[in-house]
Amino acid sequence: MKQYSTTIHLSTGLRADYRNRVNSPGLTHLLNAKPGPDMLMPYDGITNPFSVDLANAWGLDYERFPFPQLLRGNKNTVLACQKRVMFVNEDDWSLLELELRDADDVQSAGNLKAGLPWEFIDLHDTWMLTNGLCSVFYSKKKAMFGQEDYALVQSDVVIGTGCTFRGRVMYGGFDPDYFWKTQWKTFFEDESSIDNLGISLDMPISKNMVWWSTIGGGDMLWLIYPDYFVKGPLSRDDAHGYSKPLILDYLERNESGFGVMPWQGSVLTMREIRNGVVVYGEDGISALVPASEPTPTFGTVPILDGVGLANNGAVGGDLVEHIFIDSEGALWVVNGQLEVKRLGFTEFFYDMLGTDIRVSFVPNEREYYISNGDLTYLFRDRKLSEVDQSVSSAMFLDGGAIGWVSDVGLGNSQFEVTTDTIDHNIRGLKHIHSVEFDGSFSTGGDDNKFYVAIDYKYKPTDDFTRTDWVEVNDMGWAVISVSCLEYRVAIKSNHYETTEPPSSITVKWSSVDNRNVRGLHAAQIGTIGGQ
Repeated sequence: MKQYSTTIHLSTGLRADYRNRVNSPGLTHLLNAKPGPDMLMPYDGITNPFSVDLANAWGLDYERFPFPQLLRGNKNTVLACQKRVMFVNEDDWSLLELELRDADDVQSAGNLKAGLPWEFIDLHDTWMLTNGLCSVFYSKKKAMFGQEDYALVQSDVVIGTGCTFRGRVMYGGFDPDYFWKTQWKTFFEDESSIDNLGISLDMPISKNMVWWSTIGGGDMLWLIYPDYFVKGPLSRDDAHGYSKPLILDYLERNESGFGVMPWQGSVLTMREIRNGVVVYGEDGISALVPASEPTPTFGTVPILDGVGLANNGAVGGDLVEHIFIDSEGALWVVNGQLEVKRLGFTEFFYDMLGTDIRVSFVPNEREYYISNGDLTYLFRDRKLSEVDQSVSSAMFLDGGAIGWVSDVGLGNSQFEVTTDTIDHNIRGLKHIHSVEFDGSFSTGGDDNKFYVAIDYKYKPTDDFTRTDWVEVNDMGWAVISVSCLEYRVAIKSNHYETTEPPSSITVKWSSVDNRNVRGLHAAQIGTIGGQ
């Protein structure tokens, strides 16, 4: 019986589409390894910089995913829990809880409302955290006059999301029932009555609207403090006041304003990218791009219509690109030129819909961690793998990836991989003789052993049956005997940390049923998933 060899490359990562044809590259399972350009690499994990004793002392283990969140700005680093916010000292990773005051009565304690995961809007000394129900913010307005400043909390004006863009502050995710404060309404009524013009300045807010500030963000608190838009932050009646509102100067110069997205659903999140701000909504995705002529403003560029974001945290990236999970569970990428591409992987993300999906980005190796607390996927080099580490937030600092994460391997510390379906383009029975590892194979103690099994079936409509696991010998191959119509190869090791994952394997096999074979098939001695 003539024997053939087929090499299967494992560095392809998980398959992008479950409807792949038989013999296609891509894996059905890959756990605790990182797919690289032409090899599988060990998963080294993200480090949690906070000690176990500190986490216990602060009760952080009682927080439920996706809390706490480790967020790093231009000046401050914070650890944001569901109902607490702490400053982080990066020298020793100690914590200092913020004293929060009520935004309307600074003599009273502020009350945090538990909402969605926090978004960090950062302008160095001035910053805001918002969770869709309340906002925590700090500015140096009083400190400029030698007075004490506080971190303040407000929930009268709902700001669901925000970001910065070239010095401006951008807001979205508004609740029409919790937006205009009484002073704003009074101002509109007063202005509309001037000279008996008989016009209404009522400004209804819809959930698909966004707002942008002036450059510098000096008006970022106007929605919260209406007096600021009349007198300005310096409160000088000789410069501005109710007879000469500051806001009219801004409107005349068109320095800040509102925009409406070209879809109906709520704005879920806004993220800066090289050429604008991408606005992710429930049923559409658009970009705000700056324009300077004839007056400074923002234009709207449609990106996707009818395709929405899975939830407010299901996007991550930087100025170069974003990746996001849509409301159907597909992974997409948007680049700095606002070009979008659907990559797929729906079979892996579909079951995460309806949960808090968080995408965390580590820029040094351009790695994205897509986690919901129970499942975590690592996306890099346009390839996907699963890792056994819960990731609520991550970043790159001091030469490594850190974040608020669980220990690796608490649920499953094994390295595991399973190929997609193979039949060598022969619709007849074939016999598997052995599986051989590539030249990078190494062995050692019990934790460094590899095992191989074959998933097989005799009819296309059958479910796969798995053989017993067979240990790979010291020379890098395992004898495993099974006849089948279609098969998959499964590999595992006892612990991901102590094994070097193989980048390819070679299956030795023979054709048993030759009734439909005419000549030599190219697939018999080819490769699957070669680079």
